[in-house]
Amino acid sequence: MDRSGTVTVTLDRLPAAAGLRLTIGDEGCGMDERVRQRLFEPFFTTKPQGKGTRLGLAVVHGIVRGWRGTISVTSALGRGTSFEITLPVAESPTIEHPATESPSA
Repeated sequence: MDRSGTVTVTLDRLPAAAGLRLTIGDEGCGMDERVRQRLFEPFFTTKPQGKGTRLGLAVVHGIVRGWRGTISVTSALGRGTSFEITLPVAESPTIEHPATESPSA
């Protein structure tokens, strides 16, 4: 996104405890289909040479997949971009505390 505009971030719980959905959208310049198709490739960038690491979205993609989630993007030139990440909800772990022993008499 250019330096001006609005970024919207929402977090929703999906029905039936299916997981969480994180949506991040902007009203920036958007991207064409060619860029959108390559977006998660390591070292792909639309930035000038020397700007950025070219790994950001590839790393995000790997983390989301590692957590058994999904990431998708919708974009239109001149209308902005929206990323949707879904992640499963982990069950709370059960923590067992050892029984405390009474001091011997």
